[in-house]
Amino acid sequence: MVSSALGASAAGTGPVVLVIGDISLYHDLNGLLAAGRHDLDLLVVLINNDGGGIFSFLPQAEAGAAEFELLFGTPHGLDFRPFVEGYGGRFVRVADWPGFAAAVADGLARGGLQVVEVPTERARNVVLHRDVWRSVSAALHPAAVRVA
Repeated sequence: MVSSALGASAAGTGPVVLVIGDISLYHDLNGLLAAGRHDLDLLVVLINNDGGGIFSFLPQAEAGAAEFELLFGTPHGLDFRPFVEGYGGRFVRVADWPGFAAAVADGLARGGLQVVEVPTERARNVVLHRDVWRSVSAALHPAAVRVA
């Protein structure tokens, strides 16, 4: 994913923003080397929930918490700042929406390799998504509201 985004940046068609999860970034972390080597611009929005948050939506998440964490949650405890800075990039961790908006605007203006980390909680993310799904379902099908 990182390498593909940097390839898009090399094409020079405009600003490139990559929204990526922590596990995906971890798997292609060394791709960040190309940003500095080839003077590429890339803004990475890193959704960091300390693991494979997308898997928390699977039915397996409900049964066997310890096994699920080991096999699907895969918490890593990584701090991405030293990696990003080691590749010559700028790293910003945000705590709120105004901070996020400012960091993205600043990163786009600066160019080069910019990483904006958005820390999230996997369990809370599932709850919020399910709340939104219920609201959207109710808006689209008011007579057939299902509670999940």
